[in-house]
Amino acid sequence: MTKIAALQQDGYDPGRLLTHLVQVLQLKNEIALSKTLRVSNGLLRAIREQKLAIAGAILIQMHEVSKLSINELRSLMGDRRRTCRMSVILL
Repeated sequence: MTKIAALQQDGYDPGRLLTHLVQVLQLKNEIALSKTLRVSNGLLRAIREQKLAIAGAILIQMHEVSKLSINELRSLMGDRRRTCRMSVILL
């Protein structure tokens, strides 16, 4: 089972977070959100459709733009894990 599939069972919905950001930032639509976050609209669409998970860098960008805490952002998308683990890359 993938990480996204496991989170979906617990109410994971990144679309809820994207919708909230559009409202909080008083933007016209998700295209305006993609410009504000400096990411492609296709990336946000893939996140909304749960084809991609929200990467840490995008979550930080959302935090910087919205001034919402990382915990608030994670809660809005339904991520209820107590900790996030970093992948270890051995060189």
